[in-house]
Amino acid sequence: MKFVMGQHVMPHIEQLIHEAQESILLISPFYWPGSRIKAGIQEALQRDIDTWMVTREKQWELLAGLEQLGLTRLTLHRLHAKIYASERAVFVSSMNLDRHAGSGSWDVGSLYTREDDGFDQIMTRVGELWRFIDSEARLRNRHPGRVPQLLHPYIGDALPALKRIHAQQATLEPGTRVGWDTIKRGAALSLTGTVEEVFHVRTKVDWDQSTAPKGNPLIEELYLL
Repeated sequence: MKFVMGQHVMPHIEQLIHEAQESILLISPFYWPGSRIKAGIQEALQRDIDTWMVTREKQWELLAGLEQLGLTRLTLHRLHAKIYASERAVFVSSMNLDRHAGSGSWDVGSLYTREDDGFDQIMTRVGELWRFIDSEARLRNRHPGRVPQLLHPYIGDALPALKRIHAQQATLEPGTRVGWDTIKRGAALSLTGTVEEVFHVRTKVDWDQSTAPKGNPLIEELYLL
């Protein structure tokens, strides 16, 4: 593991992009890159590197040009994490992909290569974060139907398709694992757990067979895990 700060942070992100051979994942709330970062991403796309970027919603239109070159772009409401990864390394930082970052700002970052003990642990956590990114993409009808190649060892090549439960179905059995998600005030909200747990969070009452008969509207909002 290597810890860097100040003017050394942005060059490490640039190097990670330049050295990628298979896949790149750039998670940054804000995207307003300098010429070197933008050129590096464009060059990676021209090399057919599987390149993904996750930003906040307000940055969506700024990525349209890169999407035409093959970038897969997604959003996550209230995103604050800054994580830059390839199949070779992952860089966890305080720095956005912003042209003003790195020019006098005091940012820090920790670089983990595949050989470092912490690499798999961090990538597993990125895989957990991806569930929320994937959920928001589904809710916004922007789901690409796949995940970044570099996350395949941690969550597979695709998250399980959501099996929606219809109100016409029979009452769910206690203990059934379900999920629920929605967008409220621009934020993607997601819950998973047993049907009793999710029902309680959603309704503030305990689950029993009498509270979830056939046709209960809540059942339409759930999906099987």
